Amino acid sequence: MKTKRKKNKNLIHISKVIQQTLGTYRCSTGEDTKIDQIWKNIIGGQIAVKTRPGKLKNGVLTIYSESAGWLQELRYLKADLLQKINTELGTKTVIDFNFKIGQIN
Repeated sequence: MKTKRKKNKNLIHISKVIQQTLGTYRCSTGEDTKIDQIWKNIIGGQIAVKTRPGKLKNGVLTIYSESAGWLQELRYLKADLLQKINTELGTKTVIDFNFKIGQIN
């Protein structure tokens, strides 16, 4: 007869551990930090809770979304988003986006 194992409520998903570890040791540029701070104002509240900006590398900003549907929506808004981000930053820092599905915290 097998006994039921109790669920351990203190477990953390490995993806969250990896994300936190990378966030701790990955260098962030000043632009990354600025984009994080202005993201909700640029994209709007409804989309901001379903997306997050990632790393900015060589002018390409990675944007994570929880679903393919939201990524498609972002692709439609691409030109407008580029203009808004660069206007807020005061320079043409972001030249393109890399859209990916990922965990949103």
